[in-house]
Order: sequence, then C-alpha cells, then structure tokens
Amino acid sequence: MLQNLEQNAPKKLVLKCKTVFDDIMIFDAETAEEFLQEEFNRRVRLNSRYSLRAFARLLGISSGSISEILKKQRPISLKNASKIIKALSLTTVEGRKFIELVQIARIDKNDVVTQNVSTVAFNIKKKNLDQDTFALVSEWQNFALLNLLDCEGFQWKRKYIAQRLGITVYQAKFAMDLLIRLGLVIKRNGQINGAENYVLSPSGISSQAIRKYHRQIIEKSIEAIDFQGVEERDFSGVGFAINPTHLPQIKKEISAFQDQLVAKYSKGKKQEVYFLETILFKLTKGK
Repeated sequence: MLQNLEQNAPKKLVLKCKTVFDDIMIFDAETAEEFLQEEFNRRVRLNSRYSLRAFARLLGISSGSISEILKKQRPISLKNASKIIKALSLTTVEGRKFIELVQIARIDKNDVVTQNVSTVAFNIKKKNLDQDTFALVSEWQNFALLNLLDCEGFQWKRKYIAQRLGITVYQAKFAMDLLIRLGLVIKRNGQINGAENYVLSPSGISSQAIRKYHRQIIEKSIEAIDFQGVEERDFSGVGFAINPTHLPQIKKEISAFQDQLVAKYSKGKKQEVYFLETILFKLTKGK
C-alpha cells in the first residue's frame, strides 16, 4: 500500500482531554452503555447535584433500569434505544450509530434482532432529488449556497452571497431564485431556511449533470491547491489493490464515513463552507 501525503503539511495534534462543555460524541464510544455513562458524567460535571434518577426521568426509563444498563447488567432494548435517541436529541446519523451499537451488543449476547433500524428509532429526513431536478441545480454554487445558509452571519443578499462564494451577482441571484422555485429553500415570514436536512443526488445514476457537478468540484479543488495554504485544506490519497466485488461495500463505508463527519462537525457556530469530495477510481486498465 502506498500512501501519498502532501509535503510540509502541519502535524496533526490530537487532544485526549475534554472540557466539561464538550459534547460527548456517539462516534467516540465503543458501546452504547459507554456513551450513556459519559453523557451522565458530563451532566454531573455541569451540575454536581444531578442524579441518576433525573437522568432516568429525562430518558423516560426507570432509574433501576438505567442503573442496570450503565452497569451492563441489562441490555438496552430497541424500545428504550428509541426513547434515548429522542430524549438526547441525537441527529439521524448519531441515532443510526447508537442503534448499531445496541444491536451489536444484543447480537453478541445471542439475542436475535428482528426490527429494522430506520423504523425503530426515527424516520430519515432527506430530500431525494430526481435526475431532472438535479440537472437544474447541478451547478456547484447552488449546493454551496444551501450550505452557506448555516454559516454565522449569513445574509440572503445577492452581493453577500456573491462575495462569499466568489461568483457574480447575477449567478447569486439565479441560484437564490432557483432554490426557492424548486422548494429547496423556504422563505417564510422574512426567514430563510433549507427545506431539508440533506439534499442528495440520485444514487447510482450516471448522467451528464452529475458528471458535470463532480467535474466542477474537482476543478475547485485544483484551485485550492494553488490559492489555499495547507492550514486551510487537506489533500491525501491512498493506492491499494482490491477485489472489485468489494466495491459496493466500500461505497457504503465511504458514505457512512461522510455522514459521521457531517454529524460530528456540523454543530455549533459555523463560519465557512467546505466540500469533501471522496474520489475512488480504477488506475489499472484492461483485465
């Protein structure tokens, strides 16, 4: 395996400690019980009088049950997992991860799991774009504008959007009008909001519009090599030999990785829009 990393890039510093104000991330936990214990500990650090009974009341689970769960004397049922996800306001991706940890623990105990993850805990809130709609919004600035909505100090003004995205005022106005017309941006009582949590291209569909979109993003990444410092970007790649029959699973894992990054880092105040374009392609030719 050959890994290609950019020269002179700053070393990454991994901080092992957390302040009491840090969110306990489900992706940092090895088990669902560990996640719940850390969440309870965090609340105790913020309020020394916070009790296990109060935590149980928040989760909608009896204090005896939550005590046994934290001691790993009782498995978390899928019904209680649903309550926990709702009580702690976990995002769709975080909820999926929590259910996954619960199911793994139940399987390890030879407990048969028969219920579907997506129907137990939550409904996935996504806006699926058909191929025709995607063709209309496939210019990179349209998707960038949807992300820019979440940035601190955002203004629904043509000049502001043009300046922030490095496009013309005309392009900004066209993008604003198009997104509202398609219902991807909703303007109500003077407030601007994205219609859905996620906007997806038609999965697995190859079209000229989709190829054009990815080509534009790759071109923007090439610009970043020349005009952005290494402290603002990260370029790395890895080459490895695989069995092509594993490609469907590799694609699923890439998608899950992207979802985890979005869930973990799209919280709190945001100032900039970043694009992560994951590229997996074949270098060898022939058979």
